[in-house]
Amino acid sequence: MISFFLTLKRLLSAVFRLMKERVFKSLLATLAIILLSGTLFYSRIEGWSFLDAFYYAFVSLIPTSVTTGLVPEAAISKWFTMIYLVVGVGVMLMIIVMIGFAVVKFEISEEKRAELKESNRARKKINSLLGAARGMSRLIVRRASLLILGSLSFFGELSYFGVCVSHLDACVSHLNAQLSHLNTQLSHLDA
Repeated sequence: MISFFLTLKRLLSAVFRLMKERVFKSLLATLAIILLSGTLFYSRIEGWSFLDAFYYAFVSLIPTSVTTGLVPEAAISKWFTMIYLVVGVGVMLMIIVMIGFAVVKFEISEEKRAELKESNRARKKINSLLGAARGMSRLIVRRASLLILGSLSFFGELSYFGVCVSHLDACVSHLNAQLSHLNTQLSHLDA
């Protein structure tokens, strides 16, 4: 039962999207005129009720093996039916094919939307990591600067200054490597 409702949702979504296209609207209008002419003809000439005439007019255009139990008996009805089927089946098939393509496009767009959503989540995660890494590098530079300045004023030794600078360089190069790795991951997501 759930699959029926999902299929119905896909079908209705496809038809609503197709209603924006002029070709589909013109095909529907043509089909409505064909069905109306068939219904009126069969109800007048054959004496069928409007429901029976519409049912026969509609079902005879669908490419299935459904039997209606209704058979045109007048000679003019047989001639009309042959012309009616040649014109009507073509229009009905074009509508069915357009709806089929629209349903397939809808399913593909759902898959792309899910992939895009996952890609956006990963991109946001990487961007937040990049931001955190940049903030951390700024913090390390500030603290190291304070440490260097404090050590110069407290110890007054240049050798300790050299150790602090080499430690700071190691921290900055490690952060640059991390940023480079994150940028590589981000570029893979864009590809």
